[in-house]
Amino acid sequence: MVSYNAGLSACEKDGQWQQALSLLSNLLEVKLEPNVISYNVAISASGKAEEWQQTFVLLNDMRKATLELSVINYNVAINACGKKGLWQHTLALLSEIRGAKLVPDAYSYSTIVACDIDGQWRLSLSLLSDVVEGKLEPNAICYNAGISACERGLLWQQALTLLSDMGKVKLEPNVTYLYARRLRIQRAMLLLSSILREDCSVSRLPLRTSLWRRPRLCRGHQQARGQNLPLQMSGHLFQ
Repeated sequence: MVSYNAGLSACEKDGQWQQALSLLSNLLEVKLEPNVISYNVAISASGKAEEWQQTFVLLNDMRKATLELSVINYNVAINACGKKGLWQHTLALLSEIRGAKLVPDAYSYSTIVACDIDGQWRLSLSLLSDVVEGKLEPNAICYNAGISACERGLLWQQALTLLSDMGKVKLEPNVTYLYARRLRIQRAMLLLSSILREDCSVSRLPLRTSLWRRPRLCRGHQQARGQNLPLQMSGHLFQ
């Protein structure tokens, strides 16, 4: 078994996911039972190759073999689905993590990226709220995806708040910083246009707006209610 697992690890490091699966199949042919390490390596190899269907098959095989799945196993599948923009699948996996009485970590919430790829910016922000509520430390991927979601939803104040939060935890923003800056300029231009069009006085303008408004749930998030997915908005982000 040790030799087989070493071979699986070598295939995984070389990006040879098909050979890794072939070795896993050979284990069964010689009447050896793959252990947790065998499946972990095979799942990792498939995930790196973005073969999300194969990660699902291997996760199911682990269940059939009554082997204990870890958050890492699920995260690999989540990442593979996220890169393909399959946000429904990532949400289903996130639900399975909780169903297995496991605690998702910040990496699990990289599903935010998948939601944002598909234009589900409301859902992205809701998941980011779950990270904060769960007292997890959002990584740069989560923050950048949240800022991008704010850009899509024209939520410039929220985007700037996330940028500020990133600075506090010493994380580097990517080009989405430009989105937040552009939105602030757009907001100012719209406000100025309103003044000129309606002949408003500056004193009549609102001095302060709510920093975070609860967004209306998108269809995908409404569907998620039926899957017992995290829907509670964070008091920190949405008030």
